[in-house]
Amino acid sequence: MCKDCAREWVRQSSAPFWWPDWAGKTVVIAATGPSQDWAEVEKANGKAEVIAINNAWASVPWASALYACDKKWWNCRDAGYGVDALAQFAGLKITQSEVDGVHKVIYQIEWGGTSALHAMFVAEAFGAKRILLTGVDCKNPAQHSHGKHPLPLAQSTDLAVASWLSSFTANAPLFRDRGVEVINCTIDTAVDAFPRAMIGDVI
Repeated sequence: MCKDCAREWVRQSSAPFWWPDWAGKTVVIAATGPSQDWAEVEKANGKAEVIAINNAWASVPWASALYACDKKWWNCRDAGYGVDALAQFAGLKITQSEVDGVHKVIYQIEWGGTSALHAMFVAEAFGAKRILLTGVDCKNPAQHSHGKHPLPLAQSTDLAVASWLSSFTANAPLFRDRGVEVINCTIDTAVDAFPRAMIGDVI
């Protein structure tokens, strides 16, 4: 399927009763890179929609949505992981996998292997016109603001990080073409495909 058809395909394939209307809104992608500053993310509370990535939900429980692509993450019983999120997180829960109690979104486009990029496409499909990236370091494989993932979750590698960087770069023109402004508000990041700013200056 062509990239231009992807957004409409997602809308038609998703249950309309839960699909939010974020038309024209700013959406913060709150990821879990080791440089993440949760006090910075807190500045978005009440001013923007926030999509928490994986374990970020525990630090921003007020977020609008939680996105995690990996079914193993949702099944993980360690503190702060999927089983806790299913029981405690009150916002939208979204994945590309088959997980009971979680909304599935399929996007026919190059995902790039990183939930932060997945969540950017989800935000755009919900109508966002500006996306602020936080905690998207792409510098330290297997490192997160909450430490390393427990087994059996896979640890990221140098090769995976290189793939993420390539995917952010490759997809940056798509967001521009669709009129979505993306600003990288990550404190320490290797992602250079988007303009940089501090979240407090642009929220």
